[in-house]
Formats: sequence, C-alpha cells, structure tokens
Amino acid sequence: FVLVNYSTLSQFGNLKSKIKKLVKLGCCYGILDEIQNAKNPESIRTKGVIKVFDHMDYLAISSGTPAPNSVIDIYMILRLLDRENFQINLENPRTAINNFYSLFRSDPNVIRKILDKKMLRRTVEDYISHKLPKIRQYNLEVILDKEHKETYLQVYNNNNIEPKLKLLRLRQISLDPNLVDPRLVDKKLAAKIGKMESSVYNVLDVLVKKIIKRNRKILMFSDFKEGVTDK
Repeated sequence: FVLVNYSTLSQFGNLKSKIKKLVKLGCCYGILDEIQNAKNPESIRTKGVIKVFDHMDYLAISSGTPAPNSVIDIYMILRLLDRENFQINLENPRTAINNFYSLFRSDPNVIRKILDKKMLRRTVEDYISHKLPKIRQYNLEVILDKEHKETYLQVYNNNNIEPKLKLLRLRQISLDPNLVDPRLVDKKLAAKIGKMESSVYNVLDVLVKKIIKRNRKILMFSDFKEGVTDK
C-alpha cells in the first residue's frame, strides 16, 4: 500500500510527471480520509486528488471532522464517488458547480433524491445476530425555574454576545446554570455558580430513580464535556 498526505498532493497537483508516477504505481483501491480537505474544486490539492484517484477502480471516503455541507462540498464528494454522472472540467470547475447549484435552487430535494439512490441502509440487526434490547424513549418536559431560569434569561437578554457564542452559552445554561460564564450574569448569580440547582437534572433524577428501582441499566450521553462528562 501507499500512503500519500494532502500536502504532497498539493505540491504534485500541477506537476504531470509526479502525478503519472503515482498513477503508475497501479493502486486499484483508494481511501480518502478527512475528505473535507479536498472540497474546493479550484484548489491544486483537489485537482491532484481527482487526477490520482480517478484511475482507481474502487474508492472509499471518510471524515470524522464536522464540516459545512454546502452545495460545493456535496458536489465534490459525488464527483469523487461517481465521476460518470458528476463530471467536472478541471480547467473551469465553476461551470459544473454553478449548474449543480441552479439545479439545487430549482429543486432543493435534488440532493436527497441523489443520495437516496446511492445510499446503503443497514441496521444493527444486519450485523448482530442475537436479539438486542428494545429502546425505551422518554420525552421529558422541563420548565426552567428559580435561579436556573434567571441565569438563562440574563444571558438571553445580553445583546453584547456574538450570536454564535450566545447560542452555545444558552445551550449549556439550559442544561445546567452552573455552566454559565460569570462575566455574562450579575454579581449575585455569579456568586452562586456551583451551588445552583438544575431544573433538567432534577427532572432527570426522578427518571433515574424509577429506572434503578426496576433494576435496569442507564447509559447517558451529552454534547458537552467541560462541566458535564468530565465531572
């Protein structure tokens, strides 16, 4: 097998002799990790990726990095996986992108339709033979009150916070008021950080106690690490 990093493809992108040497290695199976690094059709790196991997019979792409799913990003992924139906002229890549974007604007569901045709849908049962326990889902209605509510409202009404950061802070506070940045609330509430009750945790505690009484197991997930899963 051959390992090639993206920086090498960036250097080789416009060097035909170098690209030919990579192609002549005769690899038939390609694996592109961190595919978001090859999403710009006008970059030398992406052109290098296309020139090398277009000669392979099989291609797998993967990424564990959250990235915007713009029309351009999706088109480049489709182009790599299905070069027959999603062609692109490397000399003028914008033409294909603009045509695809026009198609998307006329029918916003076009991407879903394309993916539905190509997507392999599998379930856990396809891989695990023994019977799995059924998932029991609970919808918990939580009404913030007392200091939890006051903390949330103070941050919500603070217009000096950047919108993107404000949304994150509100998500954290909606879970636990003790996760608030003390600079975003008044001195009275800031002094109580670490001592305030969470309306969410109180409701969750009731459910947990019921489940434990039934001798059942509990597995909890959270999007937040600091102040939640690292406790």
